[in-house]
Amino acid sequence: MRLRLASGVPPRKLIFEAAGIRWDDPKGKPWAVRWEELGGVAVSRTKERAVQASDHLTRRTMVRLDLFPADPGFRQRHPEMEHLWEFHRVKNGYRLPLGDAAEFIPLIEQGMHQFRPQLYLGVRDEGFTVGLT
Repeated sequence: MRLRLASGVPPRKLIFEAAGIRWDDPKGKPWAVRWEELGGVAVSRTKERAVQASDHLTRRTMVRLDLFPADPGFRQRHPEMEHLWEFHRVKNGYRLPLGDAAEFIPLIEQGMHQFRPQLYLGVRDEGFTVGLT
């Protein structure tokens, strides 16, 4: 299953497959992780605070994929992911920001349930934000 992020040329893709999860980023920092290397996978989201009535129509939902290693050696094996380590409030894990992408949540859930339901930790609401994260 592939999630295609519209931003960027060529587009970036988050891929769930039998072997694991891959981030295909032709002009950035691609990575691939085998399911056996993961202890858990979660989706975190933050909703933009509605300040005025019109904000309810255009509120952003910032979505991130959180990956939690199964063992302490993961970090040494994946130096290409160092920029995601404990990024934006995630502890002992990696956070891949997907942007204003609430529509990706059911697709991520589908990929997790299809390939590794026992690793899926669900959606974690992290409250509201005034800016973008």
